[in-house]
Amino acid sequence: MAVLDLLAPDQRAVVGLVLQQGRSYQEIADLLGISRSAVRARAHAGLATLAPPDAEVPADEAGQLADFLLGQQDEAAERATRELIAGSSDARAWAAGVGERLRELAPDRVPDVPAAASAPRPRPRPAREPAPAATGPSPLRSSKLGGILLIAGTAIVVAVVIAFVVLSGGDDDKGSTTAARPSATPTVTATPRVVGQVQLNGAGSAPKARGAMTLFLIGQQLGFQIQGQNVPPNRSRDRYAVWFTGPGKKADLIGVARGAVGSNGQLGVSGPPTDNAQQFPQQLANHRRVVVSRETQAGAQAPGPIILSGRLPGGSG
Repeated sequence: MAVLDLLAPDQRAVVGLVLQQGRSYQEIADLLGISRSAVRARAHAGLATLAPPDAEVPADEAGQLADFLLGQQDEAAERATRELIAGSSDARAWAAGVGERLRELAPDRVPDVPAAASAPRPRPRPAREPAPAATGPSPLRSSKLGGILLIAGTAIVVAVVIAFVVLSGGDDDKGSTTAARPSATPTVTATPRVVGQVQLNGAGSAPKARGAMTLFLIGQQLGFQIQGQNVPPNRSRDRYAVWFTGPGKKADLIGVARGAVGSNGQLGVSGPPTDNAQQFPQQLANHRRVVVSRETQAGAQAPGPIILSGRLPGGSG
């Protein structure tokens, strides 16, 4: 059984994004529209699931060890954790057991576990991470439903769409399976289920861009997750948006990227927004294509310059 299969979907999402894509807790929080502490709690719970049963450490030390193994500590906190591991056989067993499992997933991103100290020493207190600096408001406001769809979408990305991290070119019109048309409200405990995938290819000024749109159900609510790479970085006054288009000049805005695309060229968009959740299945059925565009003005009625495009399954017209 793969390491990620042992974890709950939300834990799998966070651990996978950290180890397979090198994301920080804050980057994942920005992507999902939830707090950094919520992301960190999921990471801690996931690694605790992988811990050896005979390695007993307090919860605060387990969290410290998890942050160390996931590369989420500054220099001072990492030094304190190495001292903890060297001076405590339980902490060392916990870190070694969990680290061994994590290396099955990402051998180059998991640090080595320090050896035992040459002489016994008092167990140091866990280092406290500084509170993250306040950030500006998100382009889209989150809600309970939006948060559920976002964490579910990222779980799907880690479990399925991670295969698109190295995307190859292909026919722009290769479609996917048809999605269902649900209407009820999802629950937090529902298991995400993939119902369709759409390949996205570069367009306009971004011919090397590649991506994938995954359609999934959580409970009976339909949602989507888009992951892209080689996407041009955002400028100071623009943002990326997702549209359904066609036939003809029909266009519906279905999502806006919360975080800016940086020099790594990675784009992530989840949705639909809460106020559009009920209309989303019908919009999916009524349009031909999904496009990602670069927008410079609020309230646009049609896509700006398109950088990614793909054919929707079962589009009419």
